[in-house]
Amino acid sequence: MTGDTHTKPVAIGGGTYAKAMPNCVAFGAEFDINESTMHSYNEYVKLDDLKKC
Repeated sequence: MTGDTHTKPVAIGGGTYAKAMPNCVAFGAEFDINESTMHSYNEYVKLDDLKKC
């Protein structure tokens, strides 16, 4: 879907509310070409990247 055939997927551990809901998966996509703002005080995602996910 994204056209990226080189970047390998990464999985990390952690707790989410998904465990409290049946058939739910916590998912957070991040593209390797962007600066990572994951879990920072000004966390954001570009709308174009969100649409690719």
